Amino acid sequence: MPIKLPRVGTGIVLRDLREAAYQSRIESWDRQVITVVKPVGVPAAFPYPPGTPFDVLWTAPEGQHVLPVELVDSRSEGAVLLWELQPVTQPWVEQRREFVRVPAFGRVTLRADLGAEFGLVVVPADSVVRQGYLIDVSEAALQCSVWAEPDDPLLAEASRVTADFSAHGTPFTRTGVVYGARPGVENNEMTMIVSFDQTNAEAKDLRREVFAAQVDLRHTWQRARQALTEDS
Repeated sequence: MPIKLPRVGTGIVLRDLREAAYQSRIESWDRQVITVVKPVGVPAAFPYPPGTPFDVLWTAPEGQHVLPVELVDSRSEGAVLLWELQPVTQPWVEQRREFVRVPAFGRVTLRADLGAEFGLVVVPADSVVRQGYLIDVSEAALQCSVWAEPDDPLLAEASRVTADFSAHGTPFTRTGVVYGARPGVENNEMTMIVSFDQTNAEAKDLRREVFAAQVDLRHTWQRARQALTEDS
């Protein structure tokens, strides 16, 4: 399926894994590489190396589009600095986030509700279980990568699942629904989002660990900045 991007000259936003967002615009694209103006506000002390993942964001009548990419090169044309980005999967439309999310690491176990119906498929009584790895987590949802086929009933939109995972070292079990799934980078890899059903107290417990993880990340980047400053 061809990637649908806005026209050349359209303003976009580049978002990194720390949720830092930078304004830019599309200079050209050829289905393989997207060339954009080097984003405004990128800290000079933090040059992003090739291979850095970003989300390219742009808005359209149907919502906010997201295209995962990797930075492959940087160059200049006259006085204009350019970045070359390579798409790693197809874009999708997402709702604007209302909750802080943080990158997460570690395993996640997804279990289907016994006897629940997933689309037109009835899950057998012995349940469906899939193992995967966390990508990020908020107080309201998690994103993870699992090894599964695109037509796996566990990945069907609105499927009900139970997720076992850890946030900032604290184990959690949350039930919820599959918000969406899309192909990952590798064969048979699927990236999926699970939106939680939980009480206010449960959301508060998860929120506390998400904020603690966010503080840890901020301290890590501050130490890295200080180290780069001292070495320069």
